[in-house]
Amino acid sequence: MKRKITATMFLLLIIVTAIAQTPDMYPPPVPEPFELTLFNIILYIVLPVALIVFFILYRRKKRKNENNTESAWFQRSLVLSQIIRGQTRLFQT
Repeated sequence: MKRKITATMFLLLIIVTAIAQTPDMYPPPVPEPFELTLFNIILYIVLPVALIVFFILYRRKKRKNENNTESAWFQRSLVLSQIIRGQTRLFQT
């Protein structure tokens, strides 16, 4: 409880000082339009789309490997349980 109160007071002090430092008489800045240069297109459009696509492909591959690993683990445990019960021989002659 003491940590929450301390954190709240700290954040309030930071917000108050940030508000106190904003200028009142200056006009707000005018944002410039987005320039369609090759660098901006690659940086803001192509790169994020490529990252999302690679992430989706990575997750699919990881899930597929997890499913294969789980099924292989299940098959090994099934064979081991059959060996322990004596239903299957380790070396077939």
